[in-house]
Order: sequence, then C-alpha cells, then structure tokens
Amino acid sequence: MVKNPKPIKKGVKTEPPQLQFDYPVFCFKNCRKGYKPSDLDSPQKRKAFLQRLTKWSEMTWEDIRGQDRQGLGHEKIPQSSIKGSLSGIGKDQVIISTYIGKKVARLIGFKTDGVFHVLWVDGKMDIYKHG
Repeated sequence: MVKNPKPIKKGVKTEPPQLQFDYPVFCFKNCRKGYKPSDLDSPQKRKAFLQRLTKWSEMTWEDIRGQDRQGLGHEKIPQSSIKGSLSGIGKDQVIISTYIGKKVARLIGFKTDGVFHVLWVDGKMDIYKHG
C-alpha cells in the first residue's frame, strides 16, 4: 500500500508503470573498493544493513518513493556532490541515496529498469556531504 505518494511533475521522466510496482532488485556488482557490505565496521551495522534490505525487498518501488527520505525512502544526489569515482556512470544518470539508519550507513547508487545498482555502502558517511 502506497502511503502519501509524491505527485509526478509534468515533463519528468518516470518509469513505466509495471516497473513502479515491481519489487526492487539490488545489484552489488559495481560496489567500490572499501564500500562493500562486508566493509561495514561492526556487526551491528551489518545487521542493520540486512534488516533494511529485507524491509525494502518487501516494498514496491512506488512504496519506497512515497516514504520519507530519512526513513525508508530515498533522495537524489547531484553527481557533483559525490566524492567517489563515477567512472562508467553516464553524466545524465541520477544518483540516489538511501539511509540504512542514523549513523549506520547509506546506500548510494543508481536505478535502471527496476534494479538498484549499489556503488557505495557508505558506512563512513564520507561519499558526499549532506547539506
């Protein structure tokens, strides 16, 4: 069930309806060195990571889109704010950040065709400065 869905702005490119209601698939193939799930520095952070991933896997993309950005939702990050390497990422690719928990980590990556490609599991909170 979608809670408080955000309105779609006129002229904004959206996913086809079938992808909005699909469940997310997470791809960690392109995680950057030092920012993989196994690099989280404590068992508590790794546990929180798995718990959050489990929650997201039970939600559709539309459900996630309707959530608060610091809750179960996500936010767009300008590529110019990213301190890590964006090699292999198109200039027009939208970078998305999701919180795993306060001071736990952020998942940062991009979404294509319903797949969230994770580039960083940012347990150090240093890939971008949050304004």
